[in-house]
Amino acid sequence: DLKQLASDFLGAPDYESEVKKYAPKKGDSFANVPRDILYKYLAKDADYTLQLFHILRRQVDQDPNLRKAYEQVMLPAATLLREVEQHGIWVNQQYLNELGQELEQKLEEDLQRVREAAKPWWDPRLYARQTGAKTVPLQFNPASPKQVAWLLYKAMGLKPGKGHKRDTSKDTLESLPENPVTEALLRLRKTSKMLSTYVAGIRREIEPDGRVHTQYLIHGTVTGRLASRNPNMQNIPRDKRIRGMFQAPPGRVLIELDYSQAELRVLAHLSEDDFLSTVFREGRDLHDEVSIALFGPNFTSEQRMRAKAVNFGIAYGREAYSIALEFGISTAEAQKMIDDWFNRAPKARDFIQWCRRAPLEGRVLVTPFGRKRRFGLVTRENVDDLQNEAANFPIQSTASDLTLVSAMRMQPRLRKYSASVINLVHDSILIEAPAVRSTVDTIVREALRIMEQVPIDTIRAKVPFTAEAKVGKAWGHLKEYHPKN
Repeated sequence: DLKQLASDFLGAPDYESEVKKYAPKKGDSFANVPRDILYKYLAKDADYTLQLFHILRRQVDQDPNLRKAYEQVMLPAATLLREVEQHGIWVNQQYLNELGQELEQKLEEDLQRVREAAKPWWDPRLYARQTGAKTVPLQFNPASPKQVAWLLYKAMGLKPGKGHKRDTSKDTLESLPENPVTEALLRLRKTSKMLSTYVAGIRREIEPDGRVHTQYLIHGTVTGRLASRNPNMQNIPRDKRIRGMFQAPPGRVLIELDYSQAELRVLAHLSEDDFLSTVFREGRDLHDEVSIALFGPNFTSEQRMRAKAVNFGIAYGREAYSIALEFGISTAEAQKMIDDWFNRAPKARDFIQWCRRAPLEGRVLVTPFGRKRRFGLVTRENVDDLQNEAANFPIQSTASDLTLVSAMRMQPRLRKYSASVINLVHDSILIEAPAVRSTVDTIVREALRIMEQVPIDTIRAKVPFTAEAKVGKAWGHLKEYHPKN
């Protein structure tokens, strides 16, 4: 941060200490600071910022990659995202209130289902004896981790899956053998999360203009993806009920533009893999192709889902055990699917392995946009996570930046139509526009052309990048859209 850099580069003293006397806690208002002290503090902030700029900008200029990331991505992105934040996303508050009432009723029903499922095993006296609890409610309390752990592991005798401790986290509950208690617990937690985070949480963030105005962090993740907070608009579930609260106000519509399989196309481009490149160049569906390779031409929809999971999980270091658990198949069968995928795409395999070795070899990974991933200290405890991040970084970061640059190019054009980008989620762009068919057609045509051209202009894409459009009034209920020629 500024204070640390000012100390390291300029030898600046701890000039914040005077201010802290009047605002000691994080979040305390600086209105409590006497003006003569506050103005000196502001002056030093501005002065040290300018001095540091001249020092650090020279370092950036000495590195072509950093210079490219700073000038071609970071600075124009900051301008774009300021506009996106200021515009905000409109929330239908009547819909939000009705959803809240619906979820509150469901929460009570889910709670009763959990207690009903737990009844055969819940013995309050035995629980008190075994845990030393002084007071125990007659009814099982699913919000108590201690009670949940006792019920599952003592009373029911369940054992967590491989790699999991005897805790009560969502991942551990999902690893347990199927049973009515954990199923009911997971349903209850999902409802509770929807109510607290996505109803009450969003309601708190609505401004007087009826919109939420998220804050984007260009530097928020080591993977190079955008981050978002207050509220986190990049982490809204795909559940139609939740996304449905974010709508276009009267007289407007929402347009969503998605890159199709962006990260897999980036993998094809970076690895120059023959199989992946051929599939994308010929406009074939990769999920279908992998399904045929793994299961034959008469594959089922269930088998296609497995192939899709392998496709998207490959770059993230997803292991056979995880795939086996998701689809209820043997670890050996899941491992064979992964091995067959890599045998089909050997250059992709080699590229991913090269990335995974980077932390062990002390290499810094650099994306086509100049972003760098440095790994620091590697230990037995963090090596697996770092290797997964290394394999993931160039792919995820590049796909995210392609979306970001596409949005930068769109925004000036959108102003002509009284439209604006209002959110970005990894490989998709959300736009609010007038509800006029001819205007929507023009925006969709231009936006799709931009998204297909940006990879050619920025990374000299060796495979085509295609995008799709959806249009509607509510984010959760958008429909596929094709503009008139």
